[in-house]
Amino acid sequence: MEETSIFRAITIAVAIFIAIATITAVLSYYNTAKDLVQAIGTGTDYNEIYSDYIENSLLKADANTFVTGSEVINLVNYFYKDEKVQVNISRMTPLFFLDRIGGDLINGATVQVNNINNNEENYNCYLTRIVPSEKFKITKFGSYELGTLVINVVRQ
Repeated sequence: MEETSIFRAITIAVAIFIAIATITAVLSYYNTAKDLVQAIGTGTDYNEIYSDYIENSLLKADANTFVTGSEVINLVNYFYKDEKVQVNISRMTPLFFLDRIGGDLINGATVQVNNINNNEENYNCYLTRIVPSEKFKITKFGSYELGTLVINVVRQ
C-alpha cells in the first residue's frame, strides 16, 4: 500500500508542476504580446491616412494648384452621398463619350457634371471615365462645418 501512496503523491506533484508550467507559459506569452503591441502600436489607421490625403487635396484648392484625375476620383469617392458637399466637374474629357440619343462617338466632346457625388447615375456613368493622369484645377467654396462645401474641378 505504501508504494501506491507514494506513486499517487508523485503523480499529483507532476500534474501540478505541468499545470503551473502551462499557466506560466500562457501568461508569459500574453504579457510579451501585450508589451509588443504597446511598443509598436496596433497598426496603421487607414481611415485616418485617407482622411489626411483628402484634406491635403482640399488644401491644394487654396493655393490654386493642380490635382490629378486620381485625386479627383478619390475626392468624389470620399464625399459620396454626403449631402453637405457638392462636387462639380467641368470640361472633363471622359475616356469615351457616347451620345445618349444617337449612340455615335463624339470627337473632342467635354462633359460638365454637377453634384456627381450625390447623383447615382452620374457617379456610375462618369467617375470611371476620368483619366487618372489628367490635370485638374480645384477650387472650393464654403465650409464643410457649415454644410455648404462646393468643390469645383476643372480640367486644364
